[in-house]
Amino acid sequence: MYLTNEAALLFLWYLTLAISGALILVPYFWRRAKPLVWILGLNLAAGAVHIISIQFGEVRESVFLNANPEHPDIVFPGKSLHIVAPGIFSIASFGCHASYGCEFAGAERIFDGTLDVLEIGTDPILRYELAIHEPDCFNAPRRKWGIGDRILSAGLGICALEREVENVQSAYVFHSEYRRISGDSGRSYVHAWLTPRHSDEVLAAFDGWHTNSLYEESSSNSRRGPGPLISALLRPAEDQSNYDPRPEFALLDRHGFNDAAMQAAMGSERQMVRSHAFWFACTTRVRPLVSDKTAAIISNAASGLFENRPDLTYPAGCPNWLP
Repeated sequence: MYLTNEAALLFLWYLTLAISGALILVPYFWRRAKPLVWILGLNLAAGAVHIISIQFGEVRESVFLNANPEHPDIVFPGKSLHIVAPGIFSIASFGCHASYGCEFAGAERIFDGTLDVLEIGTDPILRYELAIHEPDCFNAPRRKWGIGDRILSAGLGICALEREVENVQSAYVFHSEYRRISGDSGRSYVHAWLTPRHSDEVLAAFDGWHTNSLYEESSSNSRRGPGPLISALLRPAEDQSNYDPRPEFALLDRHGFNDAAMQAAMGSERQMVRSHAFWFACTTRVRPLVSDKTAAIISNAASGLFENRPDLTYPAGCPNWLP
């Protein structure tokens, strides 16, 4: 633990105030050092004003944090969205910087049909769109700004495909910026607001700051009350750590099986992608659809896929708990 320069100066100032107060109480200074007494008195008065201003600032912050600014809110009217500054947008939405666990669940909004197109950032602009049977689903690098797990079905090659583009196409834009809570406050917050791409009309807005999450059940802050827009776009990502092939069966019925996508999945650098594709290939519905060539690729990739099964092969090593 160490003192910052600001804390050290504040400590010295409080020390001089304490000395000033003590000296004023000594009769010698009242009788022999009138100018010094005035100086010390002014210093003490300045300290009192400073302390009062701090208390006043805390009151203003409390009023701000608990006020209801009646921000406009809407049901999201479109199918495409551009988030200009994903880092501070994450702070406004989740109370923390964009990282694992603080990601906008953009991929899920693409999968559930809320969005057809999601664009993030400015340099570069990253565009996400739904892709079916796409081997490139497994080639995108891990980005600084996350949108949740881009891959909906590893075995079918269905993902929110990421591409770098030069121009924004989204019909709606989410802006966000830091603002000072008040003139005498050292604290700031993030204000986020939604506009049409070619208009300054504010359709919806909300405020946020570090450590205060929109999804904390204990939070009663009215500045960020969840409305229709937030409920549709900003609900957290779902837990995908436990594999369940049943949702993929509906995708299989809709889009069919694709050997190239399965082969690309088994070549992914992500162990979870390879394991999910392996389990999907092991299901009784999918196993008859896998070609001999793809089966050989799966079996080769399965070797060393799990530490406790270094000799795993396909289809002989398929687990019996799969439907």
